[in-house]
Amino acid sequence: MIAIIPAAGLGKRLRPVTYKTPKVLLRIGEKRIIDILVEKLIKIGIRKFVFVIRPTTHGKKIKDYIKKNYSIESKFVVQKKCKGAAHAILLTKKYINEPILIVFCDTLFTGSIGNIFKKNFDGVIGVKEVKDPRRFGVVVVKRGRILKLIEKPEKPISNLAIIGVYFIKNYRELFKCIEEIIKKKIKTKGEYQLTDALELMVERGAKLGVFKVKKWLDCGKVEAVLETNREIMKHKPRGTQNCRIKKPVFSYRFKNRSICCHRKKLQDCKFNTRKLYR
Repeated sequence: MIAIIPAAGLGKRLRPVTYKTPKVLLRIGEKRIIDILVEKLIKIGIRKFVFVIRPTTHGKKIKDYIKKNYSIESKFVVQKKCKGAAHAILLTKKYINEPILIVFCDTLFTGSIGNIFKKNFDGVIGVKEVKDPRRFGVVVVKRGRILKLIEKPEKPISNLAIIGVYFIKNYRELFKCIEEIIKKKIKTKGEYQLTDALELMVERGAKLGVFKVKKWLDCGKVEAVLETNREIMKHKPRGTQNCRIKKPVFSYRFKNRSICCHRKKLQDCKFNTRKLYR
């Protein structure tokens, strides 16, 4: 199996942070987003990866980081223009000769996905029930089988949102459907969407199923990143175990707030609730 990780997005909703740092290299808790994804996939036995990156310094940073930190079989394809997720997946076609697992870089989730590979479907898509599905692609499911997919509906037909994880066993049919929507210029929100290609697969008779994740941690916008960071850190042990404090360290407390300063004493300082100034 080959994992495809599209990482060529501009990260507009996370600016100004993403002006300098690619979204996948942002830290969530103690790790970068790309580390959380790659390590999770390695744990289930995946060793082949294809990354879709931008033709900029952002793309080079991602490539350099993967090469430096992981001993995996990795390929990199460049998406010169942001034409959508389906277009990004199609660019990987020359490297694909076996079933694929597509994982979008702003998707973190809990729960095992190892059992989805055993299902007798042409593909299996990760979903989660949400209160407002208008921001996401959604699926309509009957008896475990997908009947319809639609990208970011104005009037939602389902509250099962697509989280950005797709196991596609019949990868040849997916590529054919992507080529078809591009040929016919079928776009949603101005881009070629993977959801539209999957809907075409369903219309042609492909059998697609779903798997529900326990928890979906979104990293697509600032508020979501902060909430995801809080959620991950909530389960991390706290304290000074295995830590070394390098002296001198000075701690000051005022109005129920604490300030710690390393090496330099806070002498002749005034405090207010927003800033510290001399």
